[in-house]
This record gives sequence, C-alpha cells and structure tokens, in this order.
Amino acid sequence: MRILVTGGLGFIGSHFARMLLGEFSNSKSIEQVIILDSMTYAADSQRISDLIHDPRLNIVEGNILDLPLMMKVLESTDIVFNFAAESHVDNSITNPNAFIDTNVLGVQILINAILKTSPKPLLVQISTDEVYGEVLEGASKENQLLNPSSPYSASKASAELLIMAAARTYNIEYRITRGCNTYGPSQFPEKFIPLAVKKIKESLPIPIFGDGKQSREWIFVEDHCRGIWLAAIKGKPNSIYNIGSSLHHTNLEIINKLIDLLKPKEFQIEHVTDRMGHDRRYSIDSSKARKELGFSVSTNFNDAISSCI
Repeated sequence: MRILVTGGLGFIGSHFARMLLGEFSNSKSIEQVIILDSMTYAADSQRISDLIHDPRLNIVEGNILDLPLMMKVLESTDIVFNFAAESHVDNSITNPNAFIDTNVLGVQILINAILKTSPKPLLVQISTDEVYGEVLEGASKENQLLNPSSPYSASKASAELLIMAAARTYNIEYRITRGCNTYGPSQFPEKFIPLAVKKIKESLPIPIFGDGKQSREWIFVEDHCRGIWLAAIKGKPNSIYNIGSSLHHTNLEIINKLIDLLKPKEFQIEHVTDRMGHDRRYSIDSSKARKELGFSVSTNFNDAISSCI
C-alpha cells in the first residue's frame, strides 16, 4: 500500500505518519509513505527526525496548490490523507484569504489531480467539528446541517462540499473525518494548551478569551489518528465520521489543570477581549464511528496532559 500524507510535517499529520510507519503497518502492508508539506511556520521536520532513515518514507517539499506536483506524488498511490490546511481560527479572522487558498482551492486542485490519476486513490479529508458551529446542547451528528462561524470553519466546510460534489459528478471515493480539539506532544504553541504551558513556564500572564467558560471536546492526538485510519480502512464509501472523545472541558478548567500540574510559584490569568464570533460550545456524537469502525478512545486525559508537559 502506498500512502500520501499532505501536511505530514504538521502536528496531527506528523503523528499520523509516525503511526503509519509503526503501529498501523503491523496490520497492513505499507510499502511507502509520502509526506508532502509546504513547510509553513507550523511545520517541523524534527517531529519525524528519528524516522528519516526509514526506506519507506519519502518527504517532498511542495504545496497542494501545485497541480503538476500533486499529479506526480499521486502516481500509484492507494490512499491520500489530506491534513494540509491553515488551521488557526484567529489567523483566519485576520487573514481569511490564506485559508481560502489552502483549505478550499487546495482541495479542488487535489481533486483535479485525483481525476487525472488512474486508478483513482481514496481521498480521506481531515475536517473539524467546527463545521457544525456552536452546539449549546446535545451533540452534533454527521447528518446535521453545517453552520460554520469563522473563515476557518467555513473553508473546511467548503472543502467537504467540493469533495462530495466530486464524488457525485466524477465518481471519486472519499471519507471525511470531523475531529474535535486535538492535543498532544509537538503541537505548535499558538494553540491553546501549548501556549498556556509556555506562558506558565515563563511566568507570563496566561491569556484566556472572555470569561474562559467556552467548552470544547478534547481528544489525544494518537486517538484521533487511530480514528482517521479506521475511517479509511473500515469506513463505508463516501461516508463522514465524527472522531471525538465525549470529554468536555472549559478553557478555564484546562488552565487550572495545567497550573495544578506545573505548580508555578506565581501565575496570572489574563482575561482578554473575546474572539469575534467565538462559539460557546462544541460537541460531537461519535457513536457512528464506534459502531461502524470499532473506534474507541484509549488515552487517559490526566496522564496524557502530564506526558505532554
């Protein structure tokens, strides 16, 4: 099996590539893993530096906006996992065009490349629970209408619709996974947990939007990666799967957990102006993934957070 991982030097993509060459390869014959990454600020080759001599690994620097390059790396590929994306919501508010370029146009160019490849590889699109928008009560199921609140989530929803349309019109096969907030080692420190850890260790004010009571569902990166893999190998053709943990914490609860673990002599929580259009709560129903894929979460939150620190 030959696999292409776009955005494979990013946070989740690098963990996924690592698992392909390790744990996942025990159950499936993986001949080659190609990582394509444009090496933006959030990419880091050090995340997989210990794997660099694995003969099955091939790293290609490039952008999914480059159609000839995409056609080349897709040759004889069985599955493409598309992690390539701009993902920081704050950045999408200040610079939405970059998100449209990569997250929307980039996906269309990836589709175009797939259409020029024979046989066509399976496309696995890594999306987000944010496409559902704010969920004040209950949990979102895969058939719920999308209601994105930010340029980031709107771009991810747009990508999903392009893929669904391509399946209908051109008969490509896809899976879409919608994961919840993901944490783990080597995450870029613009994200909530690593940023808070950095501020606590440096004895700097810990910024938190508004009252800090925004609630998120949190999943460890390795559990998220297993869910994505299961969707690819066990999922039904042209299906969508929520990949979540059912574990919810407010931002303020996360900060207090980190303070308890780090035990700083002094700390200061700084409540800053809330993000524009900030969703109060996200929650996804992952029962479909549990039933059809056999997905489950195996990581203890407290142990995983301690390990990350």
